[in-house]
Amino acid sequence: MNTQTPTRNTHTGNAVTLTLLGLAVAILAGVAMLYYVGRSGPEHIPATFPDDEDEMEVDTAEPRDPRAGWRTYEDENYAFSLQYPQGWVVMPGNVLGVPVVTLYADGQVIPDTLAGPHDAAFRVTVYPQGLPMGSTGDREAEGTVDIPISGATARHLVLGDGTPWAARVHFERRPSSWDPAGFVLGRVPIMEEQIGYHRGDVGISPEEFDVYSGDEMVRYGYVDRQQWATLVLILESLTFTDRAVSGDGPDWMQWSVDELIRVREPLPNSTVSSPLRVRGEARGMWYFEASFPVRLETLDGVVLTEVPATAETDWMTEEFVAFDLVLVFPDIDAVEGRVIFVRDNPTGLPEYDRELHIPVRFAQ
Repeated sequence: MNTQTPTRNTHTGNAVTLTLLGLAVAILAGVAMLYYVGRSGPEHIPATFPDDEDEMEVDTAEPRDPRAGWRTYEDENYAFSLQYPQGWVVMPGNVLGVPVVTLYADGQVIPDTLAGPHDAAFRVTVYPQGLPMGSTGDREAEGTVDIPISGATARHLVLGDGTPWAARVHFERRPSSWDPAGFVLGRVPIMEEQIGYHRGDVGISPEEFDVYSGDEMVRYGYVDRQQWATLVLILESLTFTDRAVSGDGPDWMQWSVDELIRVREPLPNSTVSSPLRVRGEARGMWYFEASFPVRLETLDGVVLTEVPATAETDWMTEEFVAFDLVLVFPDIDAVEGRVIFVRDNPTGLPEYDRELHIPVRFAQ
């Protein structure tokens, strides 16, 4: 009987079993290795894109209103409104016989009456009837304040380095309760203020200073930029609430020059010498802050002298107001000349300019 066959089959089965077991162990080790690598490596996040631009998130928040929380002052008598910050005070009053409304930052020392643009306070003042006082000769520049009223023009009063410290606004069109000389002024305090006086490019003493000769007063110092920004926001909130009276200009623009000013001396074509007396009368709208320029020049345009004519009575009227002045001029070879009466036009708009020329002959 053959006894070798069972032994060979047993060895073969054991070899197969061991081979299969080895393969299983290898497969398990590979799976374990892949699992470990997958766990320890960086996580991959697939990029996603919106199918349409409209699906993208857009910041739709509106910009913050710089006047949020402000109050509004409305004046029924003079048909205007202004917005002003919390903590400010509104003070209607009277200055030199004319009405004013002042808005100012609370906590300041404010007099019972505010007499013009040079009270050193952080404020905005409305002068619907103008102000009967002359210019101080402060340095000015073209304004950048954007008043949302048709025909409004702004001028800045500036420091020596050109920094604005005040803005003065005049109006081509305004409510019927306003005078043509009405204006609005806003100003901020000047810190460490010093004042210089100039005649052209030459410094002069305060005693030599003459605003009517073209001398200039220049202020030096610095202003708070945030205060100036607040001032601009207040001025740019100004509106007129009486829309019906807005028009193409005041009634007097339809009048002839002869209806606005009458000259008593000198008479046309009269012979004149120095000193020359000049007198007559002009309606209130010919003046501004109680005066207007009178100039004597040759026919060639050489200016011999210029002097302001001053109202002898209240100029805040449409009636005629008398003036009387004297022109002093040097000896000249010219034979003919003219005396020119210039309407004082604070707006700077050429359509409001008016002049009256009186021809004269110079005594030889």
